Amino acid sequence: MQLSIHEVSKLLNLPVSTLQRWIRQGKIPVYDFEGEHVFLEKDLKKWAQSHNIVFTSEPNNCAPEDRSRMCNLALSMKKGAGVAWSRRTRCLQRP
Repeated sequence: MQLSIHEVSKLLNLPVSTLQRWIRQGKIPVYDFEGEHVFLEKDLKKWAQSHNIVFTSEPNNCAPEDRSRMCNLALSMKKGAGVAWSRRTRCLQRP
């Protein structure tokens, strides 16, 4: 299945600007199709798993203005990803 950059942004819970930067840096698998960036779901899932990034099979239900730490924690826990609270940095981190 082909995905647009906006769909990938929602599935990875990342800003489009981060994905655009990773594309420029060659850090994420992407294809150029008629001048548009296209992601293949199977390639993206493998890439996300190898980089310990949670790939949801559906866009998260968190509103953009409500993507708080707790919302991200809930999504990570739902997908079985390991996260821990750091007292030093006061944020969620992957172990």
